Amino acid sequence: MTGKTHLLAGAFTALACHCTGAEVVMVCFGALLPDIDQAQSTVGQKAPLLGRILTHRGPTHSLLMLAAATFVNPWLGVGVLTHLLLDMMTAKGVLLLWPWHKKCRLPLAKYNKTRGKWEKVLQYALLAGTVLLCIASTDRFFDAPGIIQNLTAGFESIKQYLHNILTMLFK
Repeated sequence: MTGKTHLLAGAFTALACHCTGAEVVMVCFGALLPDIDQAQSTVGQKAPLLGRILTHRGPTHSLLMLAAATFVNPWLGVGVLTHLLLDMMTAKGVLLLWPWHKKCRLPLAKYNKTRGKWEKVLQYALLAGTVLLCIASTDRFFDAPGIIQNLTAGFESIKQYLHNILTMLFK
């Protein structure tokens, strides 16, 4: 999966878990973190040496990484978990039990490729879900009832304005 998909999955998961702003950031960072073993990835660009030393989808895509991330911060662990689950949905799978070299992937994963049609559909679904969760959770960050009331009043004003114009035009 691409960084964009991992980031969307992290954001969706964090919002679904009713995380605070700092927790959302931590989950999203955790969702990108396992790809630190790839020099051209979003986080790998910050530590390119690790991308040259580590094998992609090796130790950073394992239960060992999940345990370490969870130990550092539980929300970081949640992000890493979303990353591992998404990569298990691809044909390449992950070495979940690293250093044992047995790939783990979910059923039907052998048909899914990174940057393939399935990933594009998943990206749109995650984006839609994230937007809906943002809208649904605005009351935690903003005065949602007030915003909705103002929007409703605004729509009523526009509706009345359009009605007046149409009335004048078709008298």
